[in-house]
Amino acid sequence: VMLTVNLLRKSGIDADPVLLSTIDNGVVEKNVPSPYYFNHVITFVPEQGGIDRDYYLDTTSLHTELGNLPSLDQGAAGLVIKKDGTGSFVDVPIVPYDMNVLEENYKLALNIAGGGKVDLAIVNKGTYSDMIRLFAATKTTDEIYDYFYNRNKKTFVNLKRDNLQLVGLEKQSGDLAICLSSDEKSIATVFFDGKMKINFQSKELTGLLNLPQNPSGDAAQNFIFTYRKNIEYILPPDYEIVEGEIKNQRKESEYAIYEFNADKTGDNVFRFSFSFMLKKRTIKKEDISDVGKFISEIERNINFELTLENKTSFDEEKFYEELTSAFDRKEIYENYVRKLLEKKNLDKALTLCDKGIKLFKEDSFFYVIKGSILSEKEQYGKAESVLIDAMGIDANNPELYLYLADIHRLAKNDEKQESVLVDGNRKFDNANLVQSLIVFYKRKEMYDKGINFLQGLIVKDPDNSAFYGELGYFYSLKKDLSKAEEAFIKSIDLNPKNAQSLNNLAWLYCENDVKIVSAVDYAKKACDLEPYNDSYLDTLAEAYFKNAEYDLAVEVINRAIKINPNYTYLKQQLDKIEKTKAMIDKK
Repeated sequence: VMLTVNLLRKSGIDADPVLLSTIDNGVVEKNVPSPYYFNHVITFVPEQGGIDRDYYLDTTSLHTELGNLPSLDQGAAGLVIKKDGTGSFVDVPIVPYDMNVLEENYKLALNIAGGGKVDLAIVNKGTYSDMIRLFAATKTTDEIYDYFYNRNKKTFVNLKRDNLQLVGLEKQSGDLAICLSSDEKSIATVFFDGKMKINFQSKELTGLLNLPQNPSGDAAQNFIFTYRKNIEYILPPDYEIVEGEIKNQRKESEYAIYEFNADKTGDNVFRFSFSFMLKKRTIKKEDISDVGKFISEIERNINFELTLENKTSFDEEKFYEELTSAFDRKEIYENYVRKLLEKKNLDKALTLCDKGIKLFKEDSFFYVIKGSILSEKEQYGKAESVLIDAMGIDANNPELYLYLADIHRLAKNDEKQESVLVDGNRKFDNANLVQSLIVFYKRKEMYDKGINFLQGLIVKDPDNSAFYGELGYFYSLKKDLSKAEEAFIKSIDLNPKNAQSLNNLAWLYCENDVKIVSAVDYAKKACDLEPYNDSYLDTLAEAYFKNAEYDLAVEVINRAIKINPNYTYLKQQLDKIEKTKAMIDKK
């Protein structure tokens, strides 16, 4: 330091050494003169001709630029030693916050899948650049690059090492920038309807200040600083903000200033700027809580969300092509397949199913969809083969048996359809499989097989009202009035609210012209349970008709017609009742 002082003096520049105390928080007891207070020396250059202000220089710091000081020097008590041997105490100034700047500049060019190009320059000024250079002093260039590459790779997963640069590292001092460029898959949140959301938030402030939770004294920062974050979003063509609001803000307290600004700087270009300036190095103990609240308020106020949408030229197929290219996620492929099916683009849907089968080998979804497409193309043999493959990878899925049975139904192969449904019912206790086999037996008029199947189910589940109801229906189809009546009554005994069994028993009586008064009673109970079921209303109308209550029959059948006005059968029933009533009235 004295060499620096002497060189400056010989050059005609007034300069003096300054003894500093960087211990005991830089406090010197001025009434007790002692050299032990001073453990460091810097240089003082006062304002003079050609020099517009006072300068304090720490020539022991290899990287600190002119006008700045190491953090330990700032605010410390010092003793200036004059040429004549006299001295005076000074407080070394604290470097202004605009000298120590951490600035992050993002440029994000979004594509329609929510990804895109990220360009980032993290500019370090003043003490921030000093810290990086001190860190780098004992490392090789490769080690330095590896460190910053690995650190940024956590955020930018597609970052390549060659796309990271440190600008200014070769200089002894001055600004130092970490620059990177990366193609990233996820910049904005994207939805399956093509909308995307941009989130802006800043949670770095709490970490930058590191305020104590339960302070026992004042909170001293190493240095005061400015933190800036600038983000420029370049949106895909024709995208615009459809939800969300941004307000420019500025707030200032005793210790800090923050500003937030958002601007549209061009077509589909938006820029957000946030800055935080710490004005004082020491935060008093009694103010720490208020500063924490101030920081929390900032973080809340600048946490916003914008929804973007293309309302003019959105290409749904291109959107899904980009999504599937960027992400191997099952739900994306599923939605894309559904969209293609809606548009009847079966060939492309088949190709996508094949990709889905390769990517998601343990999932049967794409097998099922492929099978249904092949069925629609009437390629039933191929569809059957695909479903059998699905059963191989998802053997415990009863739904696959239903899909395969449906393929055989479409192919009009009754033998295979029955075989699959019987096999499925043997392996699984599944209501849909049960109902499908019952429907098959009804459709094919295999009444005895249906009865045997239901009797087997009743042995396993003797209190199941629905099984007895179906059994009664099969007996009614066989014209076995006694057994049908017995099964329906048992079903109703087990569940008095089984509307279907109530209705079917009423119809059985009407169809066979027996117990018509009971038929009316059972039909009314069914309609009370399901008043908007036009089939049940038809049964009640028929029961009234059989019981010669023609006015009530007309009223009820008209209610059924109102519910289902396009059902010709109901109108025929009305015509039958009205003609009979007219004939009776003539008599």
